[in-house]
Amino acid sequence: REELLAEHRCYLPVLKEAVHQGLIKGLAHITGGGLIENIPRILPESCKVIINKGSWPGLPIFTLLQEAGQIPENDMFRTFNMGIGMVCIIAQEDETIFSSLLETQGVDFFKIGEIVSGQRSVSLV
Repeated sequence: REELLAEHRCYLPVLKEAVHQGLIKGLAHITGGGLIENIPRILPESCKVIINKGSWPGLPIFTLLQEAGQIPENDMFRTFNMGIGMVCIIAQEDETIFSSLLETQGVDFFKIGEIVSGQRSVSLV
């Protein structure tokens, strides 16, 4: 119960330096609509995102919700953030500096996917 009532993180202090350095190419705050609906809003028409589902530690609350509600996995990713509150799109060559910036602020960094050519969408693999 407490996990559902937890205050959300303010991302501004964490991302301010990365924005200042020009590392951020796109940001998606993952709220209602989950990963599947929020990420395409910041993509050009010719870009597709492939998300690797096992690339970050899952939170037990989502397993509990899925099992209790008998919710299909795709619906979970369309409805909930699945533990990813903010998606930052950065250039591949900036990954090391970006992850170092987050690490100095005590923030976990997970590379959850990649952008490829294709119709604007999100695919889960």
